[in-house]
Amino acid sequence: MNSRILERLAEELREGRSAILVSVVEWRGSVPRKDKPCMLFMQEGDRMGSVGGGCVDGSAYELARRAWELGVPLRETLRLDAEAGSEAGLLCGGELEFEGERFMPEQLPRVEQWLAEPAEQAAKLLIFGGGHVGKSLAEFAWKIGFEIRVLDDRKEYSNPERFPYAKSCLVGKPEAAEQWPSPGPEDSVVIATRGHRYDEKALDWACRTKAGYIGMLSSGRKRDLIVKSLKEKGAPVESLKGRFHAPVGLMIGAMSSDEIALAIAAQLMEERSRRTGAEKTPG
Repeated sequence: MNSRILERLAEELREGRSAILVSVVEWRGSVPRKDKPCMLFMQEGDRMGSVGGGCVDGSAYELARRAWELGVPLRETLRLDAEAGSEAGLLCGGELEFEGERFMPEQLPRVEQWLAEPAEQAAKLLIFGGGHVGKSLAEFAWKIGFEIRVLDDRKEYSNPERFPYAKSCLVGKPEAAEQWPSPGPEDSVVIATRGHRYDEKALDWACRTKAGYIGMLSSGRKRDLIVKSLKEKGAPVESLKGRFHAPVGLMIGAMSSDEIALAIAAQLMEERSRRTGAEKTPG
């Protein structure tokens, strides 16, 4: 379940408002999404998330409306080759099982318990460098569900105004990354600092962590020089095998900082899908 949606649900309940959570609990055949997404429908009319777009989100809304009126959990099947799907031009041919439930403020402890479970915590993206690429990458990665943390030695490049999506903005040299939570296999590190020396220090830190993905903005030559230098200094560079990407990002012909950030975000998604076993393309 989307941790960001759960956090918003908890926020609504803390404010004394009710909300409806609609989740895809099962799917069969070809469907728009195969990651069991969810949508939140709030008391004041706002909504958050998507379960597939178009008539699929429309069906989720109808289920939410009925769940609100009845005050009990509801479950229904949406067939995407049925008449409703045909009218909307969506003929995937599969089936989705929706579940809609109305949450009241007194159910806040239940939602907070979900949020405390590791499976519901967003994967972290730790970015060394708050320059143009780091700024664009933070926005792309936040939109696809990563929790963002940024580190730069310049205050004007690491602050909440520049990175409104970030969980934290540290100011300091790469060694200050010790203040970050230690990344695990589901987390990612991207190194895009303003200099070769800082890149090396950042990679030295990253290779000693359990981060599942480590990327560095560099040429092949720069990568080899940094890895060679770290190896000579006794860093455990052998741990980088299978998780180190340099040059970082998918090879899509990226040139501008936004294009490079997009290529990195796409590679992050590809690696996340590979680790979780999610299918790369929906039906």
